[in-house]
Amino acid sequence: MRLDYDPVKGPHINLTDYRTGKGFKGTSVYIPFEGDEKTVENLLKHLNTESSFEYAKLIFTQNKDDKSLSKLLEGHNK
Repeated sequence: MRLDYDPVKGPHINLTDYRTGKGFKGTSVYIPFEGDEKTVENLLKHLNTESSFEYAKLIFTQNKDDKSLSKLLEGHNK
């Protein structure tokens, strides 16, 4: 899942299901919502907080998803 903005689609959420494979084998959709580029910037500021990071870390730890947890921690240290 990715929060995104482009001039044609406007603000939207991209969803990709990689269970069937990476690249073109995955199923992708986007969900548009009302707003503009500033809306997406504000949402990202809200989502990119320390409490959001800690909650994501807790979910990956509880699910024993070591691969996602390591990617999360790697991205957080940049």
